[in-house]
Amino acid sequence: MNTRELASYRAGLLQASHMALIAATALELRDDAGELRQQAAVAALRGLADGLKADTTHIEPQAFRGFGIHKIPEAGIPL
Repeated sequence: MNTRELASYRAGLLQASHMALIAATALELRDDAGELRQQAAVAALRGLADGLKADTTHIEPQAFRGFGIHKIPEAGIPL
């Protein structure tokens, strides 16, 4: 994964994190926000957002070299 691909990946993770926070906020503003099910969903979405944000800081450009994401091994086709 080159630096441009890594930057795009990190941007995608941050956008997904923001979307999870938006969904959590929307659930908190509902009339039934006090129900246990809604509170659990909010907690899960906030946890997802935190995990996605944390994931953006631990990715190195060389981290994906061994997983074959740069080419399809059977056909030798670069991605």
